[in-house]
Amino acid sequence: SSRVGAKAVRLTRYPLVAGRHLFVQAMPSASDVVPRRPPTERWRRHRRRARILVAAACVSQLVDVASGDSLRNALLSAAAERVNLWYADTRNLEDAKQSNGVTFRLSKEDKACGGDGVPLTFVEYDVDGVRPIDVFNVLADTLNQTSWDPTVSKMDFLGDMEPLQARGFAGVFGAHGAPVPDREIFEWQFAKANATEEEFWVVFSSIQNDELRQKEPMQKGAVEMQNCMAAYKVSKTAKGAHVVNTQQVNSHPWPLSARYVANAGFSSAVDFAQA
Repeated sequence: SSRVGAKAVRLTRYPLVAGRHLFVQAMPSASDVVPRRPPTERWRRHRRRARILVAAACVSQLVDVASGDSLRNALLSAAAERVNLWYADTRNLEDAKQSNGVTFRLSKEDKACGGDGVPLTFVEYDVDGVRPIDVFNVLADTLNQTSWDPTVSKMDFLGDMEPLQARGFAGVFGAHGAPVPDREIFEWQFAKANATEEEFWVVFSSIQNDELRQKEPMQKGAVEMQNCMAAYKVSKTAKGAHVVNTQQVNSHPWPLSARYVANAGFSSAVDFAQA
């Protein structure tokens, strides 16, 4: 559904292609915005705590969070900062690789995730002839990812977590014939929609995933991986939609380095963009 509530900023359960729902923060149009009072000291304290969690998202540490909404807002804010600001400064990035309209970059420096240093991955591409909300619905329909993404062997839906305003998933990524174990991840999904600007975000993270790990045993023989933050920003173009994706994943690929594996993922990133 492309209908987004505009009377107030609120969380809406959106129907998806597969008949499931997700929690989306619907942004109001300019005419519906009510002027805010000056920020209170309580608001400032909340903002400081959110910033602490943003830093934690970069180092994959468990932090005491006042509420699920704090985790949600902090991760969405961190995603926007990484894509809109950090990625825009090319001094942070290695030279780009390009193929079939897909631009692929790695960060020059590694960032902590799951106990190791890993590079940040950025992938950028256009989807012509498709509305941004349709791209958003595909990316947010995680349970259906096995039907079009060959890297995903299994995806289980672990439930709608209303206090956290998130959805939970357990996914297995296959080794595809390589003599290495499958990787499994337990992660949260958050979403945000601005119908006025036609800008949509889908963010995934395995931070603070103990609740999810208790819902389903790991696949026998699989290695647990961490996704400190993966984010998709979908925006409108004259011809359709534009996507920027960033990943901060630790698949524990020893004896290979995380940077080697990230570079080797260039072809998979191109395939994903064209799927």
